Amino acid sequence: MSRSLEVFQQPCSDQHSSLSLCFLLFLYGLFVDFLYFIFKVSTQQGIVKTGRLVASMTLGTGFTGFLSYHISVLFELLPRNFALEVSILATGNLSGSIAGYIVAIIWNKHLKNTRFRQFVQHSKYSINRE
Repeated sequence: MSRSLEVFQQPCSDQHSSLSLCFLLFLYGLFVDFLYFIFKVSTQQGIVKTGRLVASMTLGTGFTGFLSYHISVLFELLPRNFALEVSILATGNLSGSIAGYIVAIIWNKHLKNTRFRQFVQHSKYSINRE
């Protein structure tokens, strides 16, 4: 059996699951929020800029997957495999761009005038306070 197929047949250990969950919940949120702020995705009217949102989600998802894989390799939870690295980077970027586009459409059509947005806009922690 080839070395690249062995990776997919190994069961996930508890350590790997907790490491993946940590990256999913903590680092992904930080990366996307940081890129959201850097790219200035939101306008004063509450409309998000689709291209900038797609870029921030794509970069955040791709970087998180890439970093998570390499830390798993560092702790010897997964073997180093070039095909797996490329597939993680490709699927991470693809899913991030699709998710960013869908989120932009949903936000601009349905959520920009919700009570939640009004609450966040007027809270003391809002970046866009007037």
